[in-house]
Amino acid sequence: VVLPLLRAAGADEALAEVAFGALESFGDTAEARLDAHWDALDGELRAQACVVLARTSGARGTARLIAALDESDPVLRAAAASALARRGATTAMAPLVRRLQLATEDSEPEAEEERAALIDALVRIATAPTGSCASEAGPNLAIDLLAASFETAAEPVRLAIARVLGEVGGRHHA
Repeated sequence: VVLPLLRAAGADEALAEVAFGALESFGDTAEARLDAHWDALDGELRAQACVVLARTSGARGTARLIAALDESDPVLRAAAASALARRGATTAMAPLVRRLQLATEDSEPEAEEERAALIDALVRIATAPTGSCASEAGPNLAIDLLAASFETAAEPVRLAIARVLGEVGGRHHA
């Protein structure tokens, strides 16, 4: 049922929210099926799968979204970053930082959307309310990683790092 619902979400915009809601209600089952069939999904279906995984909360979904940050399609990477932000996945901070450093060197138009999604994801996760990530070391570690790489980074990377640090860094990052 998972894959037909995913296809229905992409085929008809009116059905998309209903299909996504149904897939969300499947929770871990939806995550397992999407993960198992990931390689058989085309780029558009993978992006839709990221929307579903953003609404679930299992570890398998988080792992799949983190792995999607290494896909070749920048649109898919942006969808994965947005999904990780919605989940508030603190375990994704270091992979998001690494992806941001790689994405800032790309001059393609899609790369700008990816950079924006990555920056938004880092800011949203790092500024999540207390109880989700404010008390965890993940965001602080990522912020420290960004700050440490600021001096030696290329100019586009420095700009992206400055945007994130401006949002979530402390006084010592000013």
